[in-house]
Amino acid sequence: MAPLIRVIGSLNVDMVSVTPRFPNPGETITSSSYFTSAGGKGANQAVACGPASVSHVLNTTGAGDTFVGAYAVRVARWREQRRADGKAGQDLADDEKAYRYKTVMDEAMHVAARASARAVERQGAMDSIPFENEV
Repeated sequence: MAPLIRVIGSLNVDMVSVTPRFPNPGETITSSSYFTSAGGKGANQAVACGPASVSHVLNTTGAGDTFVGAYAVRVARWREQRRADGKAGQDLADDEKAYRYKTVMDEAMHVAARASARAVERQGAMDSIPFENEV
């Protein structure tokens, strides 16, 4: 039986306008598209609790931040490797785009979900964030 998880927090709707560039101060520009997406600390934590198995939920404080941190570390490591390969500041080649936007992103999401799952099994915010070898 799946564990019962209760999340207390916010559910927000992000309203996103896509524009060809940042507007200058006081300038109005037309967006090329518009979309909404769900977000909010509580909603994000609930979703994070669903990508990985959790044995015992103790506290969801910090789960969303853990998810973002773990994701950012994986992407930063990819960027650092690219820099070490002498490609810093260069546009991605077509063959690199698939790896970056599929493989790296998928790996980062999986690691982030596992890190969040570990975080909710512990008490506290920073104290609940797992070390890399615990994920």
